[in-house]
Amino acid sequence: MRNDIVNFSCLKFFDITTHFQKGTSPIEIIWEFPHVNWVKANIDGVARGCLGFAGCAGIFRGSRGEYISSFSSFLGVQKSLYAEVMGVILAIELAWSKCFKRICLECDSSLLCQAFSLFNIIPWSLRERWRKCIKICKEIEFKVSHIFRERNHCVDKLASLGLKNELDFKWYDVLPVVIELDVLHNRYQLPIFCFV
Repeated sequence: MRNDIVNFSCLKFFDITTHFQKGTSPIEIIWEFPHVNWVKANIDGVARGCLGFAGCAGIFRGSRGEYISSFSSFLGVQKSLYAEVMGVILAIELAWSKCFKRICLECDSSLLCQAFSLFNIIPWSLRERWRKCIKICKEIEFKVSHIFRERNHCVDKLASLGLKNELDFKWYDVLPVVIELDVLHNRYQLPIFCFV
């Protein structure tokens, strides 16, 4: 029920017991720098609808929050899990090709974090590439962690950009203008508030 005075007055008049909703409390969310000599890869995947146009993206940043590079990719018509998994695969493959030896991967999908130990979560069409990525992860120092969606806002915008461009793959050596302010927001560790 809504907590407004008109409803409250009506309920009191008819002597009806009320069960009010608990108030939400804000949580301060701050993007954290990776450890020294580590590269943080934030990834995200997006699909319009249960089965619709999909895209993924990733952004690589250094231990002081400095921008290294990023990517976005249009994936055609897919499910959201496919887009998330493809984002991780591309991030790991690209990190390997760029010779990053210490990778901290963050994503806002808890299911995807579980996929590193539960292989059957991975869509069939991506399992062979996933196996190769797991092998790469064993050859480097690698961590994966789940984060709040609000902490992943830079790459969320970049994944949406991948949908709009409808390009197979785009690599950005220069920081894309669309996420410039968000990257600075993270680098200066300014908070975002999430209500739970």
